[in-house]
Amino acid sequence: MCHQGTISSASTAALPQLADIAETAASGDWALDLAGAVAGGLLQDHHGADEEVARQEPTLARLRDLATARLAPGQDSRSNTGPAPTGPDLTAWHREVSAVGSFAPGR
Repeated sequence: MCHQGTISSASTAALPQLADIAETAASGDWALDLAGAVAGGLLQDHHGADEEVARQEPTLARLRDLATARLAPGQDSRSNTGPAPTGPDLTAWHREVSAVGSFAPGR
């Protein structure tokens, strides 16, 4: 789905499902990690990336919010109480998604 930053239409089509998994699964960190890799691929200079970013903006915003909630100190993104879930370090993902969120088509 995403190999060394190379993505395809199937990669971006999976973003809404990855957001659903990240939102509902107790171990959704892997879904956020994979979505971050896809989002990072969108930042590479590919033909049509502007249109795809615009099309995926609602999903990217949702993923960004989910990652932010999981990264909040002392917050569990599923219940907003208790300690943060353990899993992969999502700091790099947050940087990728934040960059996509600030990406303006046509730049």
